[in-house]
Amino acid sequence: AVYAGYFTPADIAATYGLPAAYTGSGQTIAIIMGASLAESDLTAFRQACGISISGIGFSSIPILGGPTSSSQSQNANEVVLDCEWSTGMAPGAKLRVYAIPNLYTSSVLAACTQILADAVIDPSITVVSYSTAGLESDMPKNTLLADSQSFAQLAAAGIIFLASSGDGGSNPNVAGQDNGYSSSNDLGVEYPASDPNVTSVGGTTVTFDSKWMAVGETVWASGTMSPGGGVSAVFNRPSWQTGLGLPSGTGRCVPDVAAVANSNTSTTQDVGALIVLNGQYSGEAGTSLSAPVWAGVVATINQARSSLGLKSLGLLGPWVYPLIGTNAFQDITAGNNGAYNAGVGYDLCTGVGTPNAANLIAQIDKEITCVAPPASPVNAGTAVTMSATAQLAATYQWQLNGAVVSGATSSTYSIPTVSTANAGSYAVVITSSLGSFTYSIGVLSVNGLPVITSQPASLTLNPGQAVMFGVAATGSPVPIYQWQKGGAAISGATAATYTIPNVQAADAGNYSVMLTNSYGSVVSDAAILTVNTLPAIATQPQSQTVKVGAGATFTVGATGTPTPTY
Repeated sequence: AVYAGYFTPADIAATYGLPAAYTGSGQTIAIIMGASLAESDLTAFRQACGISISGIGFSSIPILGGPTSSSQSQNANEVVLDCEWSTGMAPGAKLRVYAIPNLYTSSVLAACTQILADAVIDPSITVVSYSTAGLESDMPKNTLLADSQSFAQLAAAGIIFLASSGDGGSNPNVAGQDNGYSSSNDLGVEYPASDPNVTSVGGTTVTFDSKWMAVGETVWASGTMSPGGGVSAVFNRPSWQTGLGLPSGTGRCVPDVAAVANSNTSTTQDVGALIVLNGQYSGEAGTSLSAPVWAGVVATINQARSSLGLKSLGLLGPWVYPLIGTNAFQDITAGNNGAYNAGVGYDLCTGVGTPNAANLIAQIDKEITCVAPPASPVNAGTAVTMSATAQLAATYQWQLNGAVVSGATSSTYSIPTVSTANAGSYAVVITSSLGSFTYSIGVLSVNGLPVITSQPASLTLNPGQAVMFGVAATGSPVPIYQWQKGGAAISGATAATYTIPNVQAADAGNYSVMLTNSYGSVVSDAAILTVNTLPAIATQPQSQTVKVGAGATFTVGATGTPTPTY
């Protein structure tokens, strides 16, 4: 699919496993940029990439008078990259370019206002892509917090706003310097990617083999440029931004996800993405590519959701963080953006990773929309509520430690007066037209005496075999253990399990375990250890002298486990 030495949407669609059945049909992608697009360039791009040009749904909406000649000249490359690649990834989607006079935040917000108004008339507008970034620290905190409401309104209307995380790595250059980063600069993030109502997109380098099949993916790095990432100094971390790899702290982390920014081959480094501008073919790279690639992916997700009667996503973050470490994402674990390294799970270079689109679509389509885990730990006697809301009409069945909770069949499960018997792991089975799925909701710990949820079991063994007794329990504070034999403490036996590696007859007896925390102690049921032994004759039969015709009885006394037969 390579054209003129540059990779094309088909290469990336194959890399990210976009299903052929989903083309973004029925969706409209909005691009905000300080330039207008020539439809002839879009047509030439699609022809070069082998994408149908019939029925291209393209429109341009000037905002605040549209681009100035200076803005058009400066941002022409950007607008063709955004438009050609977003619809290249989702060739069935329609395209609307909101052409603004400059890249000031006020112009971007004016475009957002128009998009909200247009979406009332045309609800197919479900995703916005914007591929420009500026230092968060260059703008007043109060202004950024106020501006965030515009992005929140888009999310509430079911519209995802995607923004590139920038090309300035962990220490972005300041205004007036070349794009990139320097370790001598302050750590910082770029805006609007740092806004929690925006989905921020980092960049990767995809390595292709000689047949243009992807064989690897790392954090993008080109000279002093790499994907922006770090922790916001303005915005608090949203409640949904949790999971493996998230750093400690309370600031919003950037980025959320990642996608290709450039590529390498076995013979060439820094191979760019094909674009057509003014009829000329060239290559582009950077997170300005990553964001529109994700716009195309989102359009396909929303197409799949629409086919199932589900609403568009609205904000990507709450959907993708629960999928950290699953096959919905390719976890990028190599490379860095300066101060931050890629690693297992989330990282400040590539977020939760790049999409495995087919798996991502399937998992998002079956997910519950809202989860409220139980508050934990709580004191005995307080009220506890937990809930899970499905996307479609559904039935619910709550479980505690894998066992059905009788009568708990609504989306919310409440315990008016909690006791230690209610402690444990809660899950809910949700059944809808999508199927039946079990979701882990959380662990409820109740301050109080330990509660034994699984008792030690009695065992019968032969001499020389190994035995292990075990107990399962909950409690807050976490209890300590002390195993006992016949009521007497066994020295050193202070774990949840007790093992005797070489059982002998003397080990037979009753075993129990005492669990203790600051609220007191409880003792488990006794598990009986029976050790099989050979029969032993305790009383020999005695010789007898009897008269002829009289009866004689011989008796033997014996012990053994199991009881011997004679």
